[in-house]
Amino acid sequence: MRCSLWIVGVLALSACDQTVAPPRAALGVFYGGQIQELRRVALSAEPGKERYGFQVALSGQATHVTWEIARPARFLAGKWVPAQAEVGEEELRTGEHTFSKIFSFEPGAPTGTWNFRVLVDRRLVLDRAIEVYDSSQKPRGSKNRG
Repeated sequence: MRCSLWIVGVLALSACDQTVAPPRAALGVFYGGQIQELRRVALSAEPGKERYGFQVALSGQATHVTWEIARPARFLAGKWVPAQAEVGEEELRTGEHTFSKIFSFEPGAPTGTWNFRVLVDRRLVLDRAIEVYDSSQKPRGSKNRG
């Protein structure tokens, strides 16, 4: 009898101590609601044709997302243009399960390494870099998946 009460107590406590899965994030190109992760992206002659971005699968308790997209410095018209960063944040609706940020690489966008950081409730869930290259030039490597 004592043993069965102990087992019932352990099961009750373990049910209360369920951990919520941490948010998962992916960075790449969107295809029909899913995202294919990439390491390299070619600047397209047709901006907006492909949709790039990041997507975060959230736990039910997440309330706030912040992000930073850091673009590299570049040499333009004989002058250096300093690196730039886009910073954003958004409050999440109760029960929201997915957050997506979509963007495109416009013609004239700087080539080089772009860095992406995403935080959910001040917790880092994505810290990745993508090499952006001119599609008229050959990329440095052959692998693209990542």
